[in-house]
Amino acid sequence: MTSIHRKELLDLLQQGVEIWNHWRQENPQVIPDLQKVDFQGIDLRDADLSRANLSEADLSQAYLLDANLSEAHLRGANLNRACLIGANLSQAYLSDASLCNAYLFEADLTQAYLRKANLREADLKRSNLSGAYCRGATLREADLSEAILTDAFLNDVDLEGTILAAPREETAYLNPDRDFIPDWDQPPPAVLTELLQSIAA
Repeated sequence: MTSIHRKELLDLLQQGVEIWNHWRQENPQVIPDLQKVDFQGIDLRDADLSRANLSEADLSQAYLLDANLSEAHLRGANLNRACLIGANLSQAYLSDASLCNAYLFEADLTQAYLRKANLREADLKRSNLSGAYCRGATLREADLSEAILTDAFLNDVDLEGTILAAPREETAYLNPDRDFIPDWDQPPPAVLTELLQSIAA
């Protein structure tokens, strides 16, 4: 795996999504380290952010329509009011992330790890939560109309006021004894931590 300085990553993003995506295709071995970066309100529609480390990043009100965030590490990230319509968040690590009032219409959240995530009042209409691990998450007043919940783990989830009208699938796990083994990789390795330390120095 190859690392790259954060400033270079931000410079690439500033050149536009097309250039960024081309660079990602040419450098698949690089896991972008964008921890704690302020992306509030940024336009990253169609951006390839798969496997990126965006833990504790501020993506509130960001425009991420059809963005690829599969297997991204978003622990503790702020995605409040972000537009994630049609985004790919499959196998994304979203533990403790905040997605209040986020727009997730038709988003792909298959096998996403949403433990203790806050999705209060989020728009999840027609989203796919198949196999998602949502234990301890808040879905209060969220709209899950026609969402796919096949094999979703919803134990200890706050569903007060949640809209579940006409779900496309109704099979969800509420068994606290069910074992859950994530299929995705562990959060980004130590090399990214070392990169942050070198930046701070």
